[in-house]
Amino acid sequence: MMLACVSWARYLDLGGGRYELMPIDFIYALDGDVSPSIFFSKTDGVVTVDLGSNPATGLSYSLFCALAPCVVPTGAMEYSFWIADYDPDTNHSDRIWHGSDTKHLIQGDYRPFVLYLVCEGLRVLVDRFRPQCVFIQTMSPNLPDKALAKYYQLGQVLTESGYQFGRVDPYHGYEAWLAKRKEQ
Repeated sequence: MMLACVSWARYLDLGGGRYELMPIDFIYALDGDVSPSIFFSKTDGVVTVDLGSNPATGLSYSLFCALAPCVVPTGAMEYSFWIADYDPDTNHSDRIWHGSDTKHLIQGDYRPFVLYLVCEGLRVLVDRFRPQCVFIQTMSPNLPDKALAKYYQLGQVLTESGYQFGRVDPYHGYEAWLAKRKEQ
C-alpha cells in the first residue's frame, strides 16, 4: 500500500485570545489497495474503511457505513455514514458527521473517492439485507445544495439496486429520503 502525506496547519487555542499555529500531517491509507472490513449480524451491518492517520496527534480515521433497523416506517432500515477518529492512547473515539468538519482531513481527489466508498458501502449492505425500505436523513439541518448532492448519489445507488427513491418532507431543516423496493 502506498501512502500519501499531506501537510496543513490549524490554530491551537491557547486561551486568553492567544493562538499557536500547529502544523498537521495526515497520512492517507487510501492509495493502493483499499480493503474494507464488513460486519453483519442478523439485523444490521457495518462496512468500515481505514482512511488514514495523523502522526502529530496519534489519531487514526475510519469511514463507517451502517444499515440498521429503524422504528418508522416499520420494516425499514436506516443507512448512515460517518468518519470516526480513534485515539489509541485513550481508547476514545468521536464521530464526525458533517462534511465541512472533514475538509481538513479529506482533501482534493480523496473527497470524491470517499464518497464513492460511501456509495459502495450502501450497495454492499442493501445487497446483503434487501430491505423493503431504506431511510436516509441528514445529520445537520439546512444543508446547502452542494452538501445534499451526495444524498442524491446515494439515491442513484438505490435506484440501480431496484428501489424507488424519493424525498420526504423536511423536519426542522433536516432532509430525509425513503427508498422502497420495487415489486418484481
